Order: sequence, then C-alpha cells, then structure tokens
Amino acid sequence: MVVMKDPGSFVPNGDAARRPATENEIAEIKRQIELGLKHGALAVGLGINYTPAATHAEIIEVFRVASKFNASCHVHMRYAGLKEPMNCVSAFEEVLAASAMTGAPLHVVHITSMAFDDTSRILEMIRGARSRGLDVTTECYPYTAGMTRLDSAIFDGDWQGQLASTTKTCNGSTRASGSRQKVLPVTGKSEGWLRYIR
Repeated sequence: MVVMKDPGSFVPNGDAARRPATENEIAEIKRQIELGLKHGALAVGLGINYTPAATHAEIIEVFRVASKFNASCHVHMRYAGLKEPMNCVSAFEEVLAASAMTGAPLHVVHITSMAFDDTSRILEMIRGARSRGLDVTTECYPYTAGMTRLDSAIFDGDWQGQLASTTKTCNGSTRASGSRQKVLPVTGKSEGWLRYIR
C-alpha cells in the first residue's frame, strides 16, 4: 500500500487495490519485503483478494523473495466462493503454483471463509500437495461470521454473485442492490462448513 501510495489504512482502497503494480513498484515491494525478512519477520502476508489487479507475475515475485529466506507466504486467496471461473479452486491453484515454482511454504488463511462449501475439495488439494512434498498448510477461524472494510476491492463489481452470498443490511432486512454503504455480507452456508472445525 505504501509503495503504491494507496490511501487505505487497514486494506487498500485506491490504486493498490485496483491497478497492477509497475515494474518499479514491484522492485520496491520486493526490496521492502526483503528488508523486513532481514530484520526478523517470520512470514510474508499477501491479501490477494484485496488487490485483485495484482498480476500473477507480481505474486510469484513476492513468493520468490519469501523463498530466499525460507519464509512462508500467508495468503488470502484471490477469489472466494464457488462461481466459475473465478472461484476458490482457481485461486488455490494460483498460490499453490507460486509455492511449487519458488519453494516458499504456503499457508492459506481462513480456508472455510474462502472456500465455503468447497472446503473439502480444497483440503483434498492440500493433502495431495503435501503428499508430494509441498509445504502447504491452512487454518479456519472458529466462528461463522467474517468482516472486512466496505471500501475494499472485495465489494467491486458483482461481489454478491461471485460469492453466491446472502446479504443483509444493518437492520437485518434483505437488500439486493450493490450499494456498499449499509450492506454487511453474510456469506456461504456456515452450518455446512462447521463440521471442519469441530
């Protein structure tokens, strides 16, 4: 966010969220990550779903820097939900490929809130990768809600259709519009993935 001069505080909501980084910006991002790792950082975090314009090449370059330090990449995958072609399976394939190409360990964060009803499929993919020697882990949080900033890029475009979500306003009434000002997403069939955390 700093390199791309994004005004966001918690998540990007300007240029870093909505345009690819230039070659010069990628070089500076890599330099700053490397500096942090040299100063003792244990891992590299990537919120790819918050920066959907990030190119595949940019993601790979970040994984390369992490690999030089044997640091894991903790990733919010690019896509959540089940709708083809931009779904959790293709998002997992993207970061798994970056991990395999570079050797950086991969940790997929919040698997159940990214994969929803496809959680078992992604867990099977993780088992397959691990059985072939790749260092891939995941976790889930022990509750059925999620949160993020309403001004994040996650809510750009047809986010409701992409997530196949149910949305409710703050007062609990159903809202079908794409307005982000008073909409809180309640995504997935939470009771369906509770079995993974019990």
